[in-house]
Amino acid sequence: MNIQQIILISPVASFIFLASVISSLIAFQRQDLAAKWMLNPYSLVHQKKYFQVISSGFIHADWMHLIFNMLSFYYFALDVSDGIPLEYLMVNSVGPIGHLYFGLIYFASMALGDISTIIKQKDNPKYNSLGASGAITGVVFSFILFAPGSRLSFFFMPGIPAPFFAILFVIFSVLAGKSRQTNINHDAHLWGGLAGFFFTVILFPGVFHNFLKAIPGLLHIF
Repeated sequence: MNIQQIILISPVASFIFLASVISSLIAFQRQDLAAKWMLNPYSLVHQKKYFQVISSGFIHADWMHLIFNMLSFYYFALDVSDGIPLEYLMVNSVGPIGHLYFGLIYFASMALGDISTIIKQKDNPKYNSLGASGAITGVVFSFILFAPGSRLSFFFMPGIPAPFFAILFVIFSVLAGKSRQTNINHDAHLWGGLAGFFFTVILFPGVFHNFLKAIPGLLHIF
């Protein structure tokens, strides 16, 4: 699938991908903007800087953080399941409104993924976090509901079952969240994933039914 096809099939995901890369590159060069765009629960709650919930999801800590998140987003949202992106699967299910649903799930996962962090750190002015972790994990869980039996060639892991990837993602997030030494909000992986899962179930109830029917078959891939 070439770039033009990706943009035509997944315009919302393509815009998010491009905006995330551009915003992160700007933040790498402008530390003052990075500091303003980061999620600081203290200023969000006490100074009403609500925009940080979204702005923090479009910047990253460093090149490695950006590359990992964007590659994860690409595999699940732009070129997955033999070239069938998640947004296309949604459009196939409900028509053009599927584009809107993709954006809704992405941004809902981004915002709700930060809820636990905001609650825990609202009185800590020194806490900052950034990254699209919650939103991307929401996309990962949403994709698994649509294509539970799919396998992904992710980095050095060829043909890894998508549900297995999600489990590894959550385990990594929980462990990393307990030993956080950077501004990367690993807690957002777990809560963003749950948000993506439940929003997908609400918007596409038939997909959840098909997922339940696929569970017996999934047991054989682990």
